[in-house]
Amino acid sequence: MNELLTRPELLRQWGADICPEGAVTVTIPAGMMRALVIDAQAAHELHALVNNPQTADFLEAVRAEAAHQVQRWGEAHDRNKSAENWFWLVGYLSGKCLRACIDGDKAKALHHTISSAAALCNWWKAIQADTTGAGIGADDDIKPAAGEPFGCGESLETSEREGA
Repeated sequence: MNELLTRPELLRQWGADICPEGAVTVTIPAGMMRALVIDAQAAHELHALVNNPQTADFLEAVRAEAAHQVQRWGEAHDRNKSAENWFWLVGYLSGKCLRACIDGDKAKALHHTISSAAALCNWWKAIQADTTGAGIGADDDIKPAAGEPFGCGESLETSEREGA
């Protein structure tokens, strides 16, 4: 945005008025404004869905939490984790669950159980994508698995049916 303010010719191309004090006024047609509001509402609902601790349905909650973890930390962050990093992450999250159980905080215990399982789900995804065998993948070895919404969706159920 700062670049736009230093280049008023760009703002004028979009029909913006620039006041001497530096304030900018842009007229947006009503139809475009409605579309922007609808898009913003949809984005807000999606953000709330992904960033909301869930504990009612275990597998659905794990899928949502796994997606949240990827959104929060990014795929590159996960690709750079070694097997030891994954092990300690799962241990850390499981330890938070243990502490919540000891403290009698059932809601937190349920959430940390799910966050631990989601970390395992993302570890599973990282192991599948790792072509090096060393536990740390490179950018070019990551290819999204077809039909897997968050990297572990259908595959969890398939593995359970196959007895894996």
